[in-house]
Amino acid sequence: YDVDSKEVARLLDEQVCDYSVDMENNIIYYYVLEEGLYKKKLSGGEAELLYKAQEDTGICFMSFDGQYIYLDNSRWFSFADYTKIDWTKMLIVMDTDGKEVNRIDTLSYTVLFGDSDYLFATGGKGLCYIPKKDIASAREFTYVQ
Repeated sequence: YDVDSKEVARLLDEQVCDYSVDMENNIIYYYVLEEGLYKKKLSGGEAELLYKAQEDTGICFMSFDGQYIYLDNSRWFSFADYTKIDWTKMLIVMDTDGKEVNRIDTLSYTVLFGDSDYLFATGGKGLCYIPKKDIASAREFTYVQ
């Protein structure tokens, strides 16, 4: 919806699983079912494939915090018979060019994403977090005491 012209226009025609908008740079990041993560200017033009979907990332929840894009494969993982395949639930952290920065095992967690300072999740012992300043090297979540 264009606030100035009051017109509605379709921006995407693909089977989008999830998306996030970078309002500062007028970019939409979106994940297409079994294709991967795309980046596109809100003003139009061609979309750029940043990350091609892998065997274990056919569907992803996603989030964007202004610096990193987060892909959570738990939705895809829930469809798979993971007892017969070598997949794990994970959070993939990447920069805005699609370069992978980190992978964090989330088998014991449900990722909630977070704010500008922390990434949150819930696990068997309750709420847990990773400071965003440590996201490139973090291996696991820390439970809130």
